[in-house]
Amino acid sequence: MIRAYPKQESRATARRRKRRIEREVIRAARATVVTRDGYCRLWTATATWHDDGCWGPSEWAHLIPRSLTRGRPPRERHGSDKTLMLCRRHHQALDEHRLTIQCGPRGARERVSFRWAGDVAARWSDK
Repeated sequence: MIRAYPKQESRATARRRKRRIEREVIRAARATVVTRDGYCRLWTATATWHDDGCWGPSEWAHLIPRSLTRGRPPRERHGSDKTLMLCRRHHQALDEHRLTIQCGPRGARERVSFRWAGDVAARWSDK
């Protein structure tokens, strides 16, 4: 029997292909961010003015919550311009909305400003 149309790929195969592509994008983006930011993107800015400084292991933080980017292409979701490396202290503060991070038009690839809740002036991280 000759088929006029090729057999459609199964859902499980399509899901595995999507996950493989997403893993590759994540691996590349994270390597770029680790090289750019090092241990914590805010380390240089916080070491001089904040007593506590950084603590905990380095973590990969998304500036836009991942729940808001579901369904988007992996490069848009996990790109190096929307993620940065933070220590556990700063990552928890970001997730709990005690720390606000703002980026320019090129995202986290350029200078970012951050502000602690209740803080009057913004601090800058030059990386």
